[in-house]
Amino acid sequence: MCSFRSHGDHDFWAGRTDASGNLIWSSVYGGSGSEMGYQIQSGNNNTWLVTGYTGSSDGQVSGYHGGLTDGWVIRIDENGNLISNAAMGGSGADRLFRTVEKSNGQLLCFGFAQSSDQELSGVNATTSNQFWLTSRDNLFAHQWSYCSGGSAGDFGNDLLVNDQDGSIVLIGDSNSGNGSVNGNHGGYDFWFLKITPSASGIQTAASCGFSFTFDEPSALLHIHSEKALNGAFVEIQDMSGKVDRKSTRLNS
Repeated sequence: MCSFRSHGDHDFWAGRTDASGNLIWSSVYGGSGSEMGYQIQSGNNNTWLVTGYTGSSDGQVSGYHGGLTDGWVIRIDENGNLISNAAMGGSGADRLFRTVEKSNGQLLCFGFAQSSDQELSGVNATTSNQFWLTSRDNLFAHQWSYCSGGSAGDFGNDLLVNDQDGSIVLIGDSNSGNGSVNGNHGGYDFWFLKITPSASGIQTAASCGFSFTFDEPSALLHIHSEKALNGAFVEIQDMSGKVDRKSTRLNS
């Protein structure tokens, strides 16, 4: 899964191969603007979810909010046919990187948001990028959104869902040293935030941060996380192939 030029600018591009690497199908999705796909994840009922962002208000994009970019998630069947999709965000630059579908059909989509209006009204109190977690039903209808961070830029990359207690670990990098970010080590730090959604709101259980060997998040090729019950291992790799691996433990 990556991006490819077809409908105008870059589009989502997904394909499937057999065990020998022979192409079974290949499809592109998007509009006349630019789309960028970051993750493909299995969903319920033999579907697949592709997550990224869009700058289009036409083509196959539904619900664009008129900003710089919206987070965009699409659902496709096992043959690559588009089933449904939703653009998410406000009038700023908002992007999504990861989507998890729970067994009850709830979709948890995570990335970062600059907007403070529309679906993020009353959620992002700054004009800076913050961690952004949004919950949707299985048809992508908005249920709630949650932002956390400071004033200097916080970029969500991955999330880990604990099905035992309902808690969620949000993972990304932060340049902030205020707001809900404490103890910045200088420049961009990895930042972990553990939350528990409930009927009464979002409860923050713990957060922590640590420095890493790369100066800017734009230098990162990928961030890979492995689930642990109360913590996480994170591996990052830059464009030169340099790898740094860190671990942390979040105690509630």
